[in-house]
Amino acid sequence: MDVFGLRIGQTDSGFRDDESINLVDGGGHFSGTSRKVPQVSYSYRFKNGIRLQGGVELPNSATYLYKGRVEPLSQAIISDLKLPYPDLTVNMYYTGEKCHFYAGVLGRVLKYYCDMFDGMKGYYSGSVAYGLQLGSNFYLAKTSAQSHRIFLQGVWSDGVNDCLKILRKKGQNLVIPVEAAAPYEIPKGLGGQIGYQVRWNNSTVNLQYSVVKVSGYKNAHFDELFDWGHSATVNYMLKFLKYGTVGAEAVAGRSWDLGGRGSYNFRGYIFIRYDF
Repeated sequence: MDVFGLRIGQTDSGFRDDESINLVDGGGHFSGTSRKVPQVSYSYRFKNGIRLQGGVELPNSATYLYKGRVEPLSQAIISDLKLPYPDLTVNMYYTGEKCHFYAGVLGRVLKYYCDMFDGMKGYYSGSVAYGLQLGSNFYLAKTSAQSHRIFLQGVWSDGVNDCLKILRKKGQNLVIPVEAAAPYEIPKGLGGQIGYQVRWNNSTVNLQYSVVKVSGYKNAHFDELFDWGHSATVNYMLKFLKYGTVGAEAVAGRSWDLGGRGSYNFRGYIFIRYDF
């Protein structure tokens, strides 16, 4: 339900830029933060082009990582991180004729219960986690026949790594080290994207490159943990008739873990859409 700026239900998270480069496969944007979440939020648009938004969200995607205490001992286990409170988001958007700007904050309180290891039983509470994000796009040139636009995005996360697409459901919010005596660790994520879009007549070409790096592992000793990765996307879209669009897209990505092992993925798409 969306009435007079009040939004209730499952829809796009407020912690995202509402203007982004057109991609068929959103997973190709490693540092992207778009996702559908249950929420209650309110936004207000001023006449000068600024819109403010704030709300509470229930992402249900926070996870933690630990080593199993049964054979094989080397197996890494990902489990849900039960959060007692919803996430808080505060976002600001500005849209002008030739440029757009976004700034957002995501806040969370981590409360975690562990009874797996001797000496680590009980609650860890009161740890404040947060994310910061900036985004912008602006026209290099814009005429009735064609336009050239640059997209920029940067995001920092501390205990909210599930907001980043490449880290979602990978146990990256909290890590229990292999050595039970060591304190648990909250990984930090840094990511960004740069994109270029050119339009002429009914044709559009989009190019994007994104990268994500995770830090904060001091005592974890998990070779399986994500270290860093990057991806690139190129697509072509053609508008036909009045409401139809066809296109093709290619996405390539690669990532490495702390053990130095790399993985590679390539995906291709044929895209057809008709808006009613």
